[in-house]
Amino acid sequence: FLLHCLQSELRKHLPTFLIDPEQHGALPAEMVLDTLMNAMSLLRRCRVNPALTIQLFSQLFHFISAWLFNQLMVPETNPPGLRSHYWGSALRQRLTPIEAWAERQGLELAADCHLGHIVQATTLLTMKKYSVQDAKDIQSSCFKLNSLQLRMLMAGYLYGTSEPQIPPVSSPPLH
Repeated sequence: FLLHCLQSELRKHLPTFLIDPEQHGALPAEMVLDTLMNAMSLLRRCRVNPALTIQLFSQLFHFISAWLFNQLMVPETNPPGLRSHYWGSALRQRLTPIEAWAERQGLELAADCHLGHIVQATTLLTMKKYSVQDAKDIQSSCFKLNSLQLRMLMAGYLYGTSEPQIPPVSSPPLH
């Protein structure tokens, strides 16, 4: 029940991650962090077993990651251009305080494991992806993303004005 209540609270605040930073600054992680801090405070006040606390936060980090990742994967993203270097960078900056908080709480392993999908998706959006060496870097940096996820993220990628285009992949000839 506690997990369900906390996920409902997070569901209210996670859409703030999708507010354009140029219009509203870099505050959106604050409400999500408040939810996590209040949960930790409650668990400590009630002297909940540390293993249960880790399990609960693992579920919350997974929920945050899945919610944000699903926003990236929706074909008609809102706001438009979510699959871009700009938004990859913005989302990464908004996840950083959550990771830092988790580390201060001794939850860095849970955060690393369960936020890994969205962190690697933001890494993909912000890294170079124009040469064979870049492809190798992507393979080593984005190992939690499967080939279909990589394809979906790149298929809807919105290029910046000064960003080079990824050359199209030609199909091998049929014999």
